[in-house]
Amino acid sequence: MTKSNRRMPVPLDVSSRPPQTARGGYIIVCRNSTNGILIRIADRPYEHADQADAEAQAQRMADRYRKEFAVFREVASVLPPPAEVVTTAPVADPEPSPPPAVQEPAPRPAVVVERRTRRRLATGGRQ
Repeated sequence: MTKSNRRMPVPLDVSSRPPQTARGGYIIVCRNSTNGILIRIADRPYEHADQADAEAQAQRMADRYRKEFAVFREVASVLPPPAEVVTTAPVADPEPSPPPAVQEPAPRPAVVVERRTRRRLATGGRQ
């Protein structure tokens, strides 16, 4: 990857953004100007408490960096099931199952190997 192909993330505008709200639900992402794909702004998304704050921050960043920014809202949050639900199945079977029957391997047919040698022509020597 050459240096010209690498895309650096958009720098954060720390000076004018409101304080982050955990589980706020509104995040801002940047769109690439050439093909419109989403680009992350930082390693962790910054969450805003309400839509108006997020849109105002996106507008300030668009004015400053001359790029398109989009505001996304969290629609649903999916959590894993509680530990009690996961461990309700018994760890071991109450009655161990019998071991599988041992099967004898089928007998293999005998393999006949023939060894052929070349006959040498008698030249001189014994007759």
